Amino acid sequence: FLTKSRFCAPWGMTWGTDGNIYFVDGAEFVVDELASTQLSSKYAGTQWAAGTTPTPADGANASAVFYAPQWIAADPKNGNLYTIGMECAVRMITSTTVSTLAGTASNGLGTCPASGNLNAGYDVDGQGSAAVIPYRNAKGIVVDSVGDVIIAENQTIRVIDASGNVVTLAGECDAANACGAMAGIGPVDGPGSSARFGDIITIAIDSDDVIYIMDHDTL
Repeated sequence: FLTKSRFCAPWGMTWGTDGNIYFVDGAEFVVDELASTQLSSKYAGTQWAAGTTPTPADGANASAVFYAPQWIAADPKNGNLYTIGMECAVRMITSTTVSTLAGTASNGLGTCPASGNLNAGYDVDGQGSAAVIPYRNAKGIVVDSVGDVIIAENQTIRVIDASGNVVTLAGECDAANACGAMAGIGPVDGPGSSARFGDIITIAIDSDDVIYIMDHDTL
């Protein structure tokens, strides 16, 4: 790869189905593309100066706005990209357009709808904008072989289908259960909502769609 590109605050990255690398810049609020034959180029998002707080907006790749994206994953079926970060939503990026798959995109200056406080909000499953993805809880994102998006938060693993329906797969983080980093409620093995996590750090998925997470409390 060429070595003259400069970045501000690169976070997560993923291999695209086209063989290129895509990564998010959490300070300039863009998705960059890196091919073996060129310097990195902006793939989606409007570049902002570090320290600003733009309001997220869907639209054409060149004009869409992100706020502090942190993690990114590619759909192995169609090459679409998905991001999650500090904007209370999962965003989908096609070759031309950025849209919100689930949650309500926010710049984090206020709480996400019905999500509790900024640092330890709680999950609400649902369709599209009815779902709540708490601010600062995102810990990673992957896509399985059928195109479902799986997100890791501090204490939960959640699945989002192509229509934006969000369902909690494992763990629990709601108004009745303490959430947020180091909430001290796990780890506990068990099925579905009976499982508990201490503080998820990251997530991965293999070719058989088996999901793996790293939990701070079980290192």
